[in-house]
Amino acid sequence: MWDLTELRCLRTLHGHTAGVCAVWLSPDGRHARSVAADNTVRSWELCAPVGYTAALRVSRPRPVVDLTRFGDRARELTARAEAAIAATHYRTAHQLLGEARALPGYERDVRLLRAWRELADQFPRTGLRTAWIRRTMSVPGTSLRRVGTSLSDDGRYATCGTLFGANVWDLHSGAPLFDLDDGVLATRLDAEGRRAAGVMSSGTMRVWSTSEGAEVASLVPDDPHILTSAAISADLSRVVAADTAHVLHLWDLAGGRRLRTLTGHTSRVNAVWISADRRTAVSGADDSLRLWDLADGSCLLDIPVDDAYAPRDVRVSDDGRLIVACGYEAPYLRMWTGTGERVHAFAEQSDRLVCLALSQDSRFVFAGDLAGAVTVWSVRTGDVVHTLETGQSGVLDLQVTPDGRYLLVGGLDGTASLWELDWEFSVPHS
Repeated sequence: MWDLTELRCLRTLHGHTAGVCAVWLSPDGRHARSVAADNTVRSWELCAPVGYTAALRVSRPRPVVDLTRFGDRARELTARAEAAIAATHYRTAHQLLGEARALPGYERDVRLLRAWRELADQFPRTGLRTAWIRRTMSVPGTSLRRVGTSLSDDGRYATCGTLFGANVWDLHSGAPLFDLDDGVLATRLDAEGRRAAGVMSSGTMRVWSTSEGAEVASLVPDDPHILTSAAISADLSRVVAADTAHVLHLWDLAGGRRLRTLTGHTSRVNAVWISADRRTAVSGADDSLRLWDLADGSCLLDIPVDDAYAPRDVRVSDDGRLIVACGYEAPYLRMWTGTGERVHAFAEQSDRLVCLALSQDSRFVFAGDLAGAVTVWSVRTGDVVHTLETGQSGVLDLQVTPDGRYLLVGGLDGTASLWELDWEFSVPHS
């Protein structure tokens, strides 16, 4: 619910489990009714709450002397940990940083976190300690779409697809930079966030400069097709796009030419993803999942699926050895090796999964659902390691940076939130 005078969101109403088809607002603005595809009609009370409504929370006052002591202790432990890291005494550094982060008020200390991340880069991640929101972007009067979200490697810039196109955002300032064209089907930012590429549903492909907000290149095919899904490679050099005839087209975006077509699907292609090395791509259609060799256009793997398990989002690992898919008709999350072997069965899902992200090290899968939660799964064990309650009315798109520091969550309510991820890791004894 929006205040059109101040252009701010007053409240988000949760309850429907499928898309809302129609909304009625009473003349006095005090009541509303909504009809959704879940076959329910809901009546809402819109009166603004009076007074304080947040739950009471006990906060323990601390003497100034304690606060000073904690600060001195945190700085001492951090300095010792930094010296231990420089001397490659990693286990000692881990213990010192763990003790420092346990001090009240110093869990997210800037210097301490910097040392923690430096150490974490040396060892495999074992789980997600916690996460917090760094920035929230909101587009008044609209909602985000399941496509068109991307994030630069450093978490500085983002694109968010809306009902009317897509916006490019500066995440440091929280300000929108410029709008992309209507009908954007997929977007991608390069590693530095200097350029943004977009694929239009009409078949046109464009590249913009983020600093100038101007188009710097475009590709209009001689025989354009209406597209259903598309993916852009990390370096913005390749595009794989699926048309309404279920054919995939591989484009050299930099060279401005079509390289080949990929055929084999017999039903609508819902999602496409290109591996980081540009050697493979995965496509998910109502009838099957396919892994493609982009060098020669051959199908490396064909995994049949039935209607109840039609994939809505897909990912392939950077080395092409893992394929992940999710769906929401019969909520599921599944994973296969590059040879088609099921890795393991993830627990049954209670909410409809609509989007995925895979960490660069292929250790964790992020899955967003229509209830507004992001579940983080361990690839090795198939267990849930963390759940983020985003507060958004449905998660439509996810993007994670290669270093695993940031996660961009696109919501059904017209907001996109940038989360900072705090990982746990294992340091061997020797």
